[in-house]
Amino acid sequence: MILSKPTQLNEFIINKHLSDILSLFNINNMQNIILFGEKNTGKKTLVHAFINHLFSISTDLIHIQNITKTYKYRKHSYTCAFKQCNYYYEIDCLENIKMIKHIINHFISELCSNQTLHNKYRIIIIHNIDSIHHDNLKSLSNIIEKYYKCNKFIILSNNNKKHIYNSKIFNLCVPIRSYINKNEIEQYITHTNKKFTKKIKKKMIQCTDLFELQMLMEYKSLPLYNPIEIFLDKIYTLLKKSEDILFIPTLKTFIYDIYLLNFNIQKLPIQYIKYILEKKEISNDNLHILYHLANKYNSVYTFEAFSFIENFFIEVKYKNLL
Repeated sequence: MILSKPTQLNEFIINKHLSDILSLFNINNMQNIILFGEKNTGKKTLVHAFINHLFSISTDLIHIQNITKTYKYRKHSYTCAFKQCNYYYEIDCLENIKMIKHIINHFISELCSNQTLHNKYRIIIIHNIDSIHHDNLKSLSNIIEKYYKCNKFIILSNNNKKHIYNSKIFNLCVPIRSYINKNEIEQYITHTNKKFTKKIKKKMIQCTDLFELQMLMEYKSLPLYNPIEIFLDKIYTLLKKSEDILFIPTLKTFIYDIYLLNFNIQKLPIQYIKYILEKKEISNDNLHILYHLANKYNSVYTFEAFSFIENFFIEVKYKNLL
């Protein structure tokens, strides 16, 4: 049984409390919106249904182009990946994290500065705003404020980070908190006309994540799957087998892939130590050095974390702590 994805605001059962709020907006009174809350609470589905509501269209009528294009900004080249259709632009900060400064200061700024046809506004959807540094967040806030007449932003955040709440961008948008309502889960269970045991039903009602709810409905259990552990195993194997510095680009890719899973990569050193203790044999002396390295590379800011974590694993390799 697959949780069906509503395409219109009036189709929602789960997240009806949010679709009711969004239905108050229309093409004439549209405001900048920030939809924030934990991952897997249905924010993307809500946004795309909201677009259909604004323009009175069906999802089937939207032709979306996936574009990856290279631009020049201040004598530097950068690549931006985004989605475009007749109704909106869509940009994922995580997908573009390495070039997000240029994308905000050049691509989004240039896009917003262009006049729209018939004095209508363009809609720009931005995902994973919580992944960017506060300096870039400030730049985006200034763009939103400067070009508000021709542009409306729908911003999604997967984490409840203080620098988002305290930023100017939060005051420039209508904030809507995304969360799973237990009463709506009960209504959805009734709507499915499927019988569940009291134990499973209780677990469903307590879900705060739509993925967990999906797994319980379909399999009556949650899958035992830890993607971080799989990547740690890949990193360990890479370090073990490599005989020169050519492993570093692959290491960078693994770390970035872990980051895209919305995992706090600052916790990777400790997570790696737990992995070693559970899966591999290590001497007490080497374990002591590992803990020392983990403490040494305990970075503070997300934008610094990539280089810190890379250096942690490089030291693990060359101190032969494997």
